[in-house]
Amino acid sequence: MIYEIEELPNYHLHIIKTKKFKSIDVTINFRREINENNCSINNILTKVLIDSSKKYKTGKDIEIETEELYGSYIGMNIITSGKCTILSANTTFLHDKYTEKGQFKKAINLLYELLLNPNVQNNKFDEKAFLFSKDNLKNEIKSRKDYPSSYSVNRLVEEINPKHPMAFQPNINDLKKITPTSLYNHYLDIINNDTIDIFVIGDITQDMINYIKEKFNFKPRNYKKLNHFLIEKNICKNLISKESLPVNQSIITMGFVFDDLNIFERRYVMHLMNYILGGSSDSLLFNTVREKESLCYNVTSSYSLLSGKLLIKAGIDKNKFNKTKNLILEQVKNLQNGKFSLQEIKKGKTCYINSCTNMLDQISGISNLYRSMCFNGADNIDIKIKNINKVTKKDIVSLANKMHLSKIFFLEGGK
Repeated sequence: MIYEIEELPNYHLHIIKTKKFKSIDVTINFRREINENNCSINNILTKVLIDSSKKYKTGKDIEIETEELYGSYIGMNIITSGKCTILSANTTFLHDKYTEKGQFKKAINLLYELLLNPNVQNNKFDEKAFLFSKDNLKNEIKSRKDYPSSYSVNRLVEEINPKHPMAFQPNINDLKKITPTSLYNHYLDIINNDTIDIFVIGDITQDMINYIKEKFNFKPRNYKKLNHFLIEKNICKNLISKESLPVNQSIITMGFVFDDLNIFERRYVMHLMNYILGGSSDSLLFNTVREKESLCYNVTSSYSLLSGKLLIKAGIDKNKFNKTKNLILEQVKNLQNGKFSLQEIKKGKTCYINSCTNMLDQISGISNLYRSMCFNGADNIDIKIKNINKVTKKDIVSLANKMHLSKIFFLEGGK
């Protein structure tokens, strides 16, 4: 695999050459610092862009074109990445040598049409396409409580710090203010001013690279080195918040914040600590809270590399809240006191190394790897494996003792 980067006047072009796959993957990322007020409009924009363009008037037209391209994939979405938001446009399609000559250009042309030739007239998005996407987003917002697991996590993040980027969600009030004209103005602002990176992965030739440069000839701009990292240290005065929903299962979600983390702790020690605490089916939380005490249907922990926050979530009966909470905190204390084996660390390292090597077996995994290397300064696979093997039990215990309970959100069901 060969990695090359071209620092062009309008964007950085990242080329990852490999003959490992039959497909080619092209992703265009538009980045800027996150803004709470733009959350709703960003989400409508991706829906409008992917549903129609001047050439492809309906979603059905786009679907027909992707089938003509041997079932190629095309999509757009908004990614919250620490302190930044990313509008990502992506397509994956078969190489010409496995289909027919001109497949590459046709796939790139489709991406171009959806991204840079949108369904716009008189400086505003098509009214019908706009209202369709707006209604879809409105329904998604109204249905959040239909998914209690993700809803409980979002509510916990809001309770810890409503101004934290992870707490920003599309909302009905912002939705009402958006018009086809304001949406088009926002689109132009992104296209003309955001920091752009284009990632191309596959058996790439110079002709292909030249064609991408020809089609995506954005306006020149300064390339901003954006900082995605942030740290959440807020410990809430009111420790416990509750909300009731008419669902069978209750969910307890606990948020932990950390004292200052160095980069080694954030990238490597945190991973192993989380694995031992609740990131596997053989973790402290799973073996005790679920298997031994039968207090919950499921229990897991997860952490955010960019925000340095750890969450523990368990599905329980509502009358087991206090007992579950206390037992979870007991397992955190056991972690802080080093009450876990070297074998558990070894298993965590093996799991991490396997996930790293498996990443290279998928074209999307390679895309995510190089994006994180570019945006967040992540290490390459060889350095990742070398560094994870350096983590000691002392490192894990030291990190665990930097951990502080910030907030508990209890989504009470049972009705």
